[in-house]
Amino acid sequence: MILNLGGFLFETRHAVSIEMSATSGIASNERINNNAAHYRANLGKTSISLSGRTLPNSGDGNKKLKKLWQLMREAKALSLVAGDGKYYGKFVILEIRETRSLWTNDGKFLAQEFSLNLEQCYA
Repeated sequence: MILNLGGFLFETRHAVSIEMSATSGIASNERINNNAAHYRANLGKTSISLSGRTLPNSGDGNKKLKKLWQLMREAKALSLVAGDGKYYGKFVILEIRETRSLWTNDGKFLAQEFSLNLEQCYA
């Protein structure tokens, strides 16, 4: 297991890629004949983008991402924990993108790629 997001397991065979970004919440106010004044306007924002692929023919089946779609629809804060036990905090799923390709005659797909956008919740 690489990550656990609200009970959904991202595994090594899914070739998951993680991109994290954070903002400080620092804003500035321009002043005449002086340097800008900087102040902390908010706590900032932490975002994570996850991308990967499933392997429908290797045990994942064609419904591997169904739980992720359900978690997004519930609109709840989900715990994000790494395989080494590191707790990242609570995140909401803002967006899921899924691409299915390499279709068979009976309507099943052999390739599925996905990406998620998560944002940290402080409540």
